[in-house]
Amino acid sequence: MRRAHIIIGILLLSFALFYAYLAWDLPDRNLPNTLGPDVMPYVFAVFLALLALILIVQTVGGKEKGKTAPENLPGIEPRQGVGVLLLIGLFALYIGLMSYAGFLLVTPFIVAFLMYLTGSRKKGEIIIASIGVTAFIYVLFHYLFQVPLPEMKFL
Repeated sequence: MRRAHIIIGILLLSFALFYAYLAWDLPDRNLPNTLGPDVMPYVFAVFLALLALILIVQTVGGKEKGKTAPENLPGIEPRQGVGVLLLIGLFALYIGLMSYAGFLLVTPFIVAFLMYLTGSRKKGEIIIASIGVTAFIYVLFHYLFQVPLPEMKFL
């Protein structure tokens, strides 16, 4: 297991460096008081490199406490696998609907549905949270980051 962690750490570190190298050639935006397009890729690359280094250092410097037999490792039950596939399908449907109906119309429903799936049953809480999360994301991306979100195409 130690060797696998070291190999994964080295691969992640290599990927982070390659990702930063690719971000190096991004063009400048040339707009005053805005971040360039290379800021977020560098942030991701630095965090990924940091996590990879932590994994390598912990694996090399740590003591091996005990080995876990493969038969004792937790498995995935069929119900959990179906749930993951349904969640992937739900997000595919969300993306498809969002490209047609727009971000502001579809997102509150998906947030409400996800809240219901995770156990929230209070209607007022679900309504307020789904509208609040949608409004927060919209304000954050539309006004602060100046990223256009999908709009309704049928009106």
